[in-house]
Amino acid sequence: MACTGSVALMAALSMVDDTDGGAEPAYRVEGSAAHEIAGLCLSTGTELWDQADKEFCGVPIARLDLPAIQTYLDLCHRLGATALTYRKWVEHGIGEKMVDRPHPYFFGTVDFAAINVARLVLVDFKYGAGVIVDAVENPQVMYYAWGIILELPDLPDEFPVCIYICQPRAYGESPIKEWETTAGFIREWGRDVLIPAMKRAAKQLEVDADGGTFSAGEHCRFCPAKLACPLLQGMFSVAAKGNTAFLKDAPAPSLFQEWRQIAAVKKYIKAVEDETMNRLLSGADGGDAVKLVNKKANRVWKPEALEKLTEALGDQVWNEPTMKSPPEVEDLGQSAVLLVKEWAYTPQTGYTVALAESKAPKVKIENAASVYANYTAASTGENP
Repeated sequence: MACTGSVALMAALSMVDDTDGGAEPAYRVEGSAAHEIAGLCLSTGTELWDQADKEFCGVPIARLDLPAIQTYLDLCHRLGATALTYRKWVEHGIGEKMVDRPHPYFFGTVDFAAINVARLVLVDFKYGAGVIVDAVENPQVMYYAWGIILELPDLPDEFPVCIYICQPRAYGESPIKEWETTAGFIREWGRDVLIPAMKRAAKQLEVDADGGTFSAGEHCRFCPAKLACPLLQGMFSVAAKGNTAFLKDAPAPSLFQEWRQIAAVKKYIKAVEDETMNRLLSGADGGDAVKLVNKKANRVWKPEALEKLTEALGDQVWNEPTMKSPPEVEDLGQSAVLLVKEWAYTPQTGYTVALAESKAPKVKIENAASVYANYTAASTGENP
């Protein structure tokens, strides 16, 4: 939806969405394993401990974050195990088997959904911890919701639809985020936003992959074709060779638009770093450009160091104990949560730049003249 050029580029390179240029990274394999075990538990009514000593996607269950998976299972049980539930979907494929498929590219897998007399609920399980995902108007889960609603043509437009993002390993964030909308809103979004985007992507496949419909942004993170993307390559080249001295005189609008592209360039740089590492680890010679070296590391103690140093230096070898962080204290129980609410606060540590569409509140910086005017007005009782 964000970049139709990526669709054509992947097609030209005979790539698929889950291609990563080689073996799948461990985090993705573990994420697939977590989904597989959760789907099995929800489909068969079994519990996590029933799967002990098993492997999923080649990953031993003991290697997975089981409390995180249990958080997802508990949410699904709470949403889909009521007596009123008359239909539910677990790891359900949408699109592919539809008689009236809305588009040839429409397919996907719903992690969990349930419908009862009150509402339709959908849960998307995010096992990863690196990218915090919001539920409000989340296009991925709206896409899944639209697929489910297509299977329920008699569902009234005013019927409530509640979308949940379950991301238990997003430490420091709420593990469960939710957003409520209606079936009519999802239908309208599918008709007016999703299908037109799919048609643009299909049309792009009919022209050259370099047809100029590339768009850089945060979405570049997950694009398997980013190393071959002409837009990212051009941006990287400009960033590497650009003269920063001209930035002081750059018009503010163009400078701010340049800032919006930083995230995409970082994704390209990360992809270059990863691919270079993969090739060097596979035995490729970096020539006079790069080489493989040992990472820098801090010194660590030998196993017998504690006993020997304590004998020689006593308590001097120990640091003073430190207080747990607010999130760590909250994990101690409900009473601890109330104490944290009363005694913890978020300090002002400075400012950072965010995209204009970010949900973070905008901070207005006042210049010295306006601050003085406000102060004078407050002192004299006049309006500034």
